[in-house]
Order: sequence, then structure tokens, then C-alpha cells
Amino acid sequence: MVWNCRGVLSPKFRQTIMHMVKKSASDILIVTETRIRGDCAKEITDRLPFDGAIRTDTIGYTGGLWVLWNSAAVEVSHIASTEQEIHDTVKVSSSNLSWLLTTIYASPRFQERSILWNNLMEVAANHNLPWIMMGDFNEVLMGSEKFEGRPSLNNAITSFTTSAKVWNKEVFGNIIARKRNIEARLRGIQVANGTNPSQVLIDLEKLLLRDYAELQRIEEEYWVMKSRIEWMVQGDRNNTFYHTSIISRRKRNQINALIDSNGVWLKDPGDLATHVREGFMSLFTSNMEMGFRRP
Repeated sequence: MVWNCRGVLSPKFRQTIMHMVKKSASDILIVTETRIRGDCAKEITDRLPFDGAIRTDTIGYTGGLWVLWNSAAVEVSHIASTEQEIHDTVKVSSSNLSWLLTTIYASPRFQERSILWNNLMEVAANHNLPWIMMGDFNEVLMGSEKFEGRPSLNNAITSFTTSAKVWNKEVFGNIIARKRNIEARLRGIQVANGTNPSQVLIDLEKLLLRDYAELQRIEEEYWVMKSRIEWMVQGDRNNTFYHTSIISRRKRNQINALIDSNGVWLKDPGDLATHVREGFMSLFTSNMEMGFRRP
């Protein structure tokens, strides 16, 4: 019997377990999505009506698998386990019947699910026992398999991508063209005002400047959001984006030129160092002299 409890800390968890065991008389119970790990998980399983237990850690704040059994009825031998799977051989005590039992709660993240599938192929290649897989793969094959709830992941991504493209084209995608159009109109108005000024053109210029400022704000928000998304997705990875970001940050933090008190630009690294050092010395010397002045 398999039960996705969605968290064992529910007040009715133990009551539900006792009712299920009494009603089904099951000697093996698989509990998925326990959302708890370590000693706390052991304390709970020790109070349940099973004398055998195998537990896995959670995947962050989700997941968690338990295999519980009555050793008087079945012999369960643990083979291997990860956060997403538990592999055991099960032998019925009253017969010679044995099979391979795999309990699954797949990660909602694609990369980790890929690891699960590779592990399952490895198990399939190394065992020839009857094989039962039970649990939650966290995915559907086709949208038609769902009768209610949210659409499948692939359909949701396709729908969102289509809507995002339409929005980008109709709303944001025209910002650059709209800016160019306003810039051209502003140039025309300014030329006209220079030769034949009128209040109508002045009012129109104010209106266009307000629209232009709003477009600049929207564009700035877009680029800020885009940079944050790229950093969240790729920022901590040792890839081209990461190294480009570091190089760009170093360039922003560098001082390549300074202007001295005579209005001369200093670009030589030695001249820059001397100018900065003398500036700080002058600053602190002036402060000390001010501090020792007497009325």
C-alpha cells in the first residue's frame, strides 16, 4: 500500500495510518512526501504498528520516503537508496516468493529526475527478479492523462512561452521603436520651435517628454529584471556568464583616470596613485590643523 501523506506532522497522520492498516491488513506500507528527516522521522516510525523501517532524507523541504513492514510476514533486505528512491528485495515469509521493490518520490526538478532515471536503468540491468515500482514520478506523459488540476508541465511551458512572445512583441518589443519615434518627433518640434515657436508645439513637447521618460523607466526595469534572472539562473555556475560578470564588475570598480586641481586628466597608474595619496594626505593634514587651532 502506498500513501502520499504530504507531511507526517499533520495532527491526523498517526490516526490515518492506524485506520489504513486496520482496514487493509497490509504488511508493507510506503509513505511518500514525509517532509521530515533524521531523528524526528525515527521517533515517528518507532510509534507506528510496524517493526521494520527504511527512511530517506527529504529533498530540501519536500520529498522523503518511508518503507514500513511487519517482519513476521515479510523479509525486507535493503539494497540501495537515495533521496528519490529506495530499492529492496522482499520475500514472503510463508513462501519462497521474492521480488524487487522500488519506492519512488521523484524530485520536481528535471536535472535530479534525470539522475533517478539513470539509477533505475542501472537497477534494471543488474537484476532479473520480478520488479514492482511504487510511488510518485512527479510527471505525466501527456496532458490527456490529466482530468483536473493544472495542465502538464510541457503544456504549461508552451502556453506561457507563446503568451510571453505575444506580450513582448505587443507591449515591450515596441519600446525601442516607440522611443525612436518620439525622438524624431521631438527633434522636429524643437526645430519648428526654433524658427516659429507656438504654445501648441510647446505643450506637445512636454507631453512627448513625459511619454519618453515613462518608456525609459520601463526599459530600465526590463534590463534590471533580465540581469537578475540571468544571475539567478547562471550566476553561481562556472561558465562564460559568470566570468563575464566578474570581469565586468572589476572594470566598473577600477579607476582609470582622475582630474587634478589644474583640470589635467591623469591616466598613468603611477600618477593616479600619487594623486590619490597626496589628496588623502592633504585631507587629513587639514583636519589635524583644524583640530589644533585655538580661538
